[in-house]
Amino acid sequence: MKTLVKKLAFLLIGTIVSISIHAQSADVFTTPIEIKQGQYDGADLYEDGKLEEAFAVLSMAAQRGMKTAQYLLGFMFLKGEYVDQSLLVGMAWLGVAGEADHDDWHASYKQIHDSLPANVQAAVDAKLAIYVELYGVGTQKIRCARRARTGQRRLEEICDKNGSDTPLYSLEGVPENFVSRIGSCDEPWPCQLGTLFIRSDIQDRRDIGSQYFSNN
Repeated sequence: MKTLVKKLAFLLIGTIVSISIHAQSADVFTTPIEIKQGQYDGADLYEDGKLEEAFAVLSMAAQRGMKTAQYLLGFMFLKGEYVDQSLLVGMAWLGVAGEADHDDWHASYKQIHDSLPANVQAAVDAKLAIYVELYGVGTQKIRCARRARTGQRRLEEICDKNGSDTPLYSLEGVPENFVSRIGSCDEPWPCQLGTLFIRSDIQDRRDIGSQYFSNN
């Protein structure tokens, strides 16, 4: 997946505004493992060229603050893959993904940003400020740290969900024919769909065990 992210970066390189957030109710319960695995599944689907399926998985993980998903979703918008091409939305996703300490990601964002006219840079900066407010580490309770993956010695930046009760905000630029797994809003973007509640992975396994014994 890291190789995929680098390839995407090389392919593309060559006024804060106030917002009104509407609210609806569509609460979701999940586990940290499900959230993290979603972005890796989405990356695999993207690499396999299954763009609609990749968008479905990556958009859900990006909405919940996962940085790899946000970065890949940014490239989908910049390149117009499955979605309508959008510089502002693509750069906003790349920028909020850059809250994680990845030099390659920062370099990609900076090189594209620096190539833009000043008025477009200002529009990108304003859009990014909104995305940080909605999908950033503070709102979505994400913690990033350099550590080794299980079974590996190389250190890398790994981000995890570090809290429950986080808001679920709608996404912009979703194709009209796309049926979202996370619901939709009748109100204009951004709309709060509901709240994400985190169950511990241990509790999830206990519930699975309880269901097994109650059925046998």
